[in-house]
Amino acid sequence: MLQIENLHFQYQQKPILQGLSLSLPPGIIMGILGRNGAGKTSLFKLISGWLKPQQGQIQQSGQPLPSHQVAFLETHPYFYPFMTGKEYLQLLRLQNPDFSIDQWNHIFQLPLNDYATTYSTGMKKQLAILGILALDRPIVILDEPFNGLDFESTEKLYRIILRLQEQNKTVLISSHIIESLTSICRKVAYLQNGQIQQIFEQAKFNEMEKLLRSSIQKEMDIQLDELLKKS
Repeated sequence: MLQIENLHFQYQQKPILQGLSLSLPPGIIMGILGRNGAGKTSLFKLISGWLKPQQGQIQQSGQPLPSHQVAFLETHPYFYPFMTGKEYLQLLRLQNPDFSIDQWNHIFQLPLNDYATTYSTGMKKQLAILGILALDRPIVILDEPFNGLDFESTEKLYRIILRLQEQNKTVLISSHIIESLTSICRKVAYLQNGQIQQIFEQAKFNEMEKLLRSSIQKEMDIQLDELLKKS
């Protein structure tokens, strides 16, 4: 069980997360939905150990979560210059020698002998996904994983995520697009004002979409009414 309790984090005196709490059992696909700046990426970096909270704790089975238990896919993966795709995967599979680079690459068919920095945006994301699989860690965090992927690659990633669930891994996914999450997640948590405001089960996904769209529409109508009065 991954447990996040009373998490606080601020950046340059600006509060980002304010008492966020969340519990995630193994074998769940949880979506994190929120507007730009809501704190999704900060939350993921805190879980991964890339950032330290000012308050609160992140535990796995009652113990502090070690960073080597988490595989984190960034929105925009970084690759060292003059490193080929194969060298990148060889580096990440050091603790998992059973990971077959050539066999797994049949999924995306990447030019692994080319420098990773020469890849297109979609190819870089595909390489980073293979890197996450090479790590083989129990907690998998995917920050905007569908950005840059075409329809075929998106469908492939859906299948990969479902297989991770079958392996009893905890999978966290963020997206600005509701449909990306409702297509694959078992639950979706709505992050707003530094906290998880509500967690929606699959049976409530339609209700979630209506509530969020209605809230945005009302807010926009108020703003547009004011702007149009001034014009």
